[in-house]
Amino acid sequence: MQCLRHNVVRQFIKFGVVGFISFTIDAGFYLFLTRLLGVFYIYAKVTSFCIAATNSYILNRRWTFRSRNPDRLRQFAQFLVVASTGAGMNAGIMYLLHGRLRIYDLYAFVVAVGVVMFWNFLVNRAWTFRDHTGEREEAALEASSST
Repeated sequence: MQCLRHNVVRQFIKFGVVGFISFTIDAGFYLFLTRLLGVFYIYAKVTSFCIAATNSYILNRRWTFRSRNPDRLRQFAQFLVVASTGAGMNAGIMYLLHGRLRIYDLYAFVVAVGVVMFWNFLVNRAWTFRDHTGEREEAALEASSST
């Protein structure tokens, strides 16, 4: 049980690192498209989100969850459903906390990102990447090295 908890924490940290990398890609492409190429901001945001989400899927599949599920297309579609739902939740939380309750926007932003990060991690772990083959391998390696 301790080993499983350790693996979940490790996965969550990796998920956070991937999220930071993907956020940087999202922001970078958005700024590139809007500031340098003059693309309309909605088109730029959709494009940057798609690029960042694809990056996030690839890194989370290979590094965070070490998935070996052969049905990559279905898994990617599930990942996009989770990411899109998370984006909607983020906007809703921001609206509730800042727009309705008048909480300072940066505090609302931090709360929204935190809630959605947990949502994305838990749902991706339980649904998108539920095969957890990498987790079983890590647990087996850890168990064999401790004996």
